[in-house]
Amino acid sequence: MASETVQSLLEPCREAILFPVFSRFAGPDGAMSQADFIGLLEAGGLIDDKLTGRECKAMFVRVNLDDDLGTEVTADEDGNVWEQVEEGAATHSSSVMEYDEFEEVMARIANEKRGAGGEWAGSDDELAGLLVGFAEESLAPLKR
Repeated sequence: MASETVQSLLEPCREAILFPVFSRFAGPDGAMSQADFIGLLEAGGLIDDKLTGRECKAMFVRVNLDDDLGTEVTADEDGNVWEQVEEGAATHSSSVMEYDEFEEVMARIANEKRGAGGEWAGSDDELAGLLVGFAEESLAPLKR
């Protein structure tokens, strides 16, 4: 979703809905913990039989995984992500979601709620359109 076309499609939605909602639910450090994220989804009535709390926690973990090949990443039963930096040393740096990760996970949720679910098979432009429609319908009321 990094193409210039997709970014131009998302920009009005980002300013009007996505960033205000993220800011409302993020902590004072400007990042969103898993508890903040689940709180947002619960406030929006987005956790249900089609999208369970467990699936939402898994999405949070997945979006936070480092793609560094040399970093071993694991998650505990509470969804906390731990990176094995060197033998015996662990950090908790991936346990919060930054804004760009929030956009990615919201696109995944939009696909689950309004799309086909599963791995996205359409174009990035179509996914951006799906995210915008989802944000206007489901997230806009949360930006208060």
